[in-house]
Amino acid sequence: MSSSSSGRDPLAPCGPLQALVAESFGLLELQQSGRHRSLLEKLRGRVVCLRSGGEVFVMDFTTADLRFRGGVSGADSAADVDVAFDRVLINDLVSGALDLQQALLSDRLRVVGSFSEVVRLYDALETYLHAAVRSLSFPELWRRHRHEFAGEEKGV
Repeated sequence: MSSSSSGRDPLAPCGPLQALVAESFGLLELQQSGRHRSLLEKLRGRVVCLRSGGEVFVMDFTTADLRFRGGVSGADSAADVDVAFDRVLINDLVSGALDLQQALLSDRLRVVGSFSEVVRLYDALETYLHAAVRSLSFPELWRRHRHEFAGEEKGV
């Protein structure tokens, strides 16, 4: 399973969060291949809807390639799990100011799905964050995108 850019629907609108996530998956594939494979294995067969700062898109792990679909609404997403968070949360997680458990308990990260899907997503997010902090290119990726996520109001 690959997360190459060919997995993004070229007609789907691509906002800053989707661009960051797509690029980060590509970096993980190149620089943290073992963790990248583990992440994809944990999400295999799943559809995940991400919502933040008015941006909504779906990550589809049901095919050989990770696919991104933008411009979806709640009913259109057909997601196994729906994830909503404020943009500042990304900065807080990347900087280590907050961990996933704190994000969930403070309701800054809201996950809707069956219990097993929520647990699966939590494990996948931990894998993603562990890989990200060990990837040599993530500091530069974050520097390029930080302005889009560091100063917004804390709201979904």
